[in-house]
Amino acid sequence: MQYFRDVYLCPWEAWVVNRAPGDLGTVPAREDGSPDPEVINDETAGDPGRTRFTIDIQPVDDRPLQIKELRIKVLERKAAPAADVATLVGLQVGGCGENPTTLKARADLDGGADFATVRFEGKGLPQELVEGKGLSIGVTVETRACDCRWVPEIVWAKDGEVKETEFRIGGKDFRTLATDGLQRRAWKQDLNTRAWTKIAFDESILGRREP
Repeated sequence: MQYFRDVYLCPWEAWVVNRAPGDLGTVPAREDGSPDPEVINDETAGDPGRTRFTIDIQPVDDRPLQIKELRIKVLERKAAPAADVATLVGLQVGGCGENPTTLKARADLDGGADFATVRFEGKGLPQELVEGKGLSIGVTVETRACDCRWVPEIVWAKDGEVKETEFRIGGKDFRTLATDGLQRRAWKQDLNTRAWTKIAFDESILGRREP
């Protein structure tokens, strides 16, 4: 099993960063278009409002593999950051692509439960994979109220044994933060000159919660 981070923000990258708006006078990025690690890193920033990723499941042999459940385990839930200590930052850098999915799922982090409920569009889990059949699950995890750290889990069974597999980014947890009330800062890079220009933040990249 493996996962891919979706580039649904394309051609943008965006984060909620624990810097006050007044502390972001210059573009927090390098010349190559990557975020400045002194400002935007795993400890200082998280995904704005929602996180999207794809879990790709491919059996290693022909024995039946049952994918029983997808769970979102909430590891830490804090109040959303205030506007005087955090900023929504966007960098328009280009580069697009989407991962194909065979199932789509959505989870809401808001609430007090240790696991966020996962809801599927159409047929969900469990599903049995036979004769080398694979399964890709496109997942959207959202919040409007918290600064949440979490990890997805797949519960699966093979040869009568039930196991769990967690997915992390380079060993690190996922993090999603609410964006309501935060000031926006955004920059666009000229792909020819590599120069950055300050622009208006494109609200459409954040999307809207579906019913």
